[in-house]
Amino acid sequence: MENNKLDLIIIGSGPAGLTAGIYAGRANLSPLIFEGEQPGGQLTVTSYVENWPGETRILGSKLMMNMRQHAQEVGSELRTELITSVDLSSRPFRLKTNKRQNLQANSLIIASGAKHKKLNVPGEEEYWTKGVTSCAVCDGAFYRNKKVIVVGGGDTAMEDASFLSQLTDDITIIHILDKLTASPSMQKRVLNNKKIKII
Repeated sequence: MENNKLDLIIIGSGPAGLTAGIYAGRANLSPLIFEGEQPGGQLTVTSYVENWPGETRILGSKLMMNMRQHAQEVGSELRTELITSVDLSSRPFRLKTNKRQNLQANSLIIASGAKHKKLNVPGEEEYWTKGVTSCAVCDGAFYRNKKVIVVGGGDTAMEDASFLSQLTDDITIIHILDKLTASPSMQKRVLNNKKIKII
């Protein structure tokens, strides 16, 4: 990394960032991946993943560790630093890290992912991945034939409730507003499902 100028920097180390790192590494681009606040992304805090091609059932943390190792083996370098600013106004792009390092990159892939919103209620941290989750598709099978509460009124909440209705007959959506905020098609799917109640 001479003069802090690289061919490629990747921001994010979830499935998208690491996949980009694997392809870029195989193309001999020697990418530098910044892992961000949650190395490995949201899958690292998920229990079992049962919808990953080629894996019937794998712990989210194990899956991300495998992807991380794969990216490193093909030439990606990973750093636990955070990117604090990016200047895309001209090439090479200019980036700064939380350790006050200045970098330049000819190409930049932003795969920063998303963060689930937590409720900050008693027991949430204690029971995270032990009954409290943010991914119905990832963890839904653990709630088969159980009472389930989905908090929220947007598309994700509707999608999760619909998915869970394949596994249990007792789903309650709790939403802070007096109407749902999801798209009309997603609302219709839930409102027409007799297994789902809304509070």
